[in-house]
Amino acid sequence: PAASHLFLPLTEEGRAFGALVLMNPAEGLFQHGFTRKILATLVAQTALGLVRGRLAEDAAQRQRNQDREEFLSALLSSVSHDLKTPL
Repeated sequence: PAASHLFLPLTEEGRAFGALVLMNPAEGLFQHGFTRKILATLVAQTALGLVRGRLAEDAAQRQRNQDREEFLSALLSSVSHDLKTPL
């Protein structure tokens, strides 16, 4: 009997972080080398896209943190200057 699901691991640097699941594959579909190559490419590109998305989110968060730190530093500098300057 054919499997009802095919699980393909999504990996980054040799570590699995998820799986691509194909439901109800046609019987014998995955026995062909060409089909397996297409699936391997699909899985690799999916994993790459997910990793790039995560890296972009991380970079955006770092930028927001840096912007916040610069703002707080400028605010503190301004308040400090105002406190040191007599009216």
